[in-house]
Amino acid sequence: MVGTVSFGSPYVGAGICASNEGAVAGTDTTGPELNRIEDALGII
Repeated sequence: MVGTVSFGSPYVGAGICASNEGAVAGTDTTGPELNRIEDALGII
């Protein structure tokens, strides 16, 4: 899936850390970005 993190940064790998248990994103990450990350990683 295509997405962004930290209020529009296209470098998702620089703004999120994920494991089998969940994910942690930067403080500037918006709600819609978090929803997209959840969908892409199958979290929740």
